[in-house]
Amino acid sequence: FYYINSANKRHAKWFFLTFLVALWIVISESRACMIAATCSSFTVAFLENARFRNLVSCRRICYLFLLCGIIALIGLYFYKRDSADGRILIWLVSFKMIATKPILGWGEDGFAASYMPYQAMFLQENEESRFAYLADNITHPFNEFLLLAIKYGILGVVVLFGIIALIAVMIRNNRGKYMSLHIAILLTVIILSMFTYVFTIPIVWICVTFIICSIVCDYCMSVPKSRLTMPLLLYIPILLILFNNRNILNEWRWHNVQKSSASVNEVLHEYRRLYTHLKTNSSFLYNYGALLHYNGFYEESQDILIECTRFYDDYNVRLLMADNYRQMGDGAHSIKTFEYAQAMVPCRFLPLYHIMKVYEDIGDYTNARHVAKRIIEKPAKIEKSPSVQKIKQEAKMLVCRLDCK
Repeated sequence: FYYINSANKRHAKWFFLTFLVALWIVISESRACMIAATCSSFTVAFLENARFRNLVSCRRICYLFLLCGIIALIGLYFYKRDSADGRILIWLVSFKMIATKPILGWGEDGFAASYMPYQAMFLQENEESRFAYLADNITHPFNEFLLLAIKYGILGVVVLFGIIALIAVMIRNNRGKYMSLHIAILLTVIILSMFTYVFTIPIVWICVTFIICSIVCDYCMSVPKSRLTMPLLLYIPILLILFNNRNILNEWRWHNVQKSSASVNEVLHEYRRLYTHLKTNSSFLYNYGALLHYNGFYEESQDILIECTRFYDDYNVRLLMADNYRQMGDGAHSIKTFEYAQAMVPCRFLPLYHIMKVYEDIGDYTNARHVAKRIIEKPAKIEKSPSVQKIKQEAKMLVCRLDCK
């Protein structure tokens, strides 16, 4: 934007800065950023430069741009095919979740609580699929629109697109000096939202809030009748943020407890006190359950982790629950829960290793040997991983020991 709208020495400076940013994006190897940067730069050039606009208006040039874009997208897909296919797996599972509760969605904690169980079910139905090798422990669908649809259903998506349409109308009606820059930045955020978890990054919230406030202010100042609505539109997001973070004080206390050097009993006492305020906070419940597990309070840990699965359920939660059962002497439930964790992320070796150990503990050497053989024959995602090599070595030693008996 500033390169096109500057002259002389400033023109050269802005070109150099633009080149540096473009080079950084290419070096970062972020395909989403490459697509977003290309589309937003194209938009600015089209709106700000008459010569470029006339060039693109030519049908042949337009078709050439379209062909180059398709080739580039195919090339970006095959450049990191495993990563792209991993995202496709996440989106397929996410669509199944949306199909289950399409109108109002799963609620605020719906994705965290239900995605991994749905992934386990999907992979069990498609055992021979290449996706099983690519599956991982997922905390975000790599698409902000899908996340919104899962949490709040189609209704939530309709409200969002309504807001986007309202902002677009304000930009079109105002036609201010920075119109193309506003459009380009919002387009960048929308494209990144389709492939990444961009709204987990604080600077993005700051940038988007600043741009929207700028658009709303420009619009309201140009339309006198709208000046009274400007403060309301600007204060609503602040009130929503404050309401959403009404437990900030208790979370701050929890943060201090985590950093404190107090005794285990004192820390656990503080956790029990904070539990009454943070019992719907999935991160708190997970950490509380893990702390109880680490200090040998297995039954209490299990109760907290079972409660945690209402808000957050993943591979790590199931591993802790399975080990709680193991420590309490419940081998059958321990094996069943380790198998569930394995179904969530089939490429992992740790659940199989623990299943082998549980069978060994209860004296079922036939099944222990069977699981050990599975570990030995299972292909590793990272062959040179020290932990995988150690697990495979222990499995081989168990098979040799049992064969020698």
